[in-house]
Amino acid sequence: GGSGNSSAKKAVPGSIQVTVLQQVDSQKTAKMPKVRVTVKPKCKASLKRTAGGAKNKAGIATFPGCAPGKHTVTVKPPKGFQIAKGKASQKVTVKSKKQQKVKFVLKKALASPTPTPSASPTVTPSSTPAATAQPTAAPANTTTGTGDGTATGNGSVADAGGIKGGSLPETGQAALIALISILVLSGAYYGFRYYRHRQNS
Repeated sequence: GGSGNSSAKKAVPGSIQVTVLQQVDSQKTAKMPKVRVTVKPKCKASLKRTAGGAKNKAGIATFPGCAPGKHTVTVKPPKGFQIAKGKASQKVTVKSKKQQKVKFVLKKALASPTPTPSASPTVTPSSTPAATAQPTAAPANTTTGTGDGTATGNGSVADAGGIKGGSLPETGQAALIALISILVLSGAYYGFRYYRHRQNS
């Protein structure tokens, strides 16, 4: 029986079946006819288009007579389409008398989106409330007068704050003048408002 060594002779070729689908939406695909598919190294044919027409054949290209071993299957998306996932080429290993199946999924190529400039947020400065100066009135030195024209005070300017010689230092003078000015101005303002109020009423 010489049948035992027949497998050592030329290996029987296999085939490759290529299915090309179109991604319709996130859940659905449809078979896509007339897509160009190539196989290298070539089988009986190196170039085919996926079948059209009959639904069971649509989107399928079959390459018979492929020698056992590695082959590269490449799909060329038609105009307006691109590979949905994966690459445009896939490697397959053909086995004797077996059919290897390869699948490609294409999707409609989106028009290149024009980048919309991200609107930079306009910073509106938070209005800081104007600090309203509320002058604290210094306690006025109360003087009590007697009939003979001499006044006795409960505090004399000379010894206030340990200032000797009756003269204020320059910074003290400036502060005192500023304080008096504020008191006079606020007094005049509120006096004027009070006066107007009295007139209106």
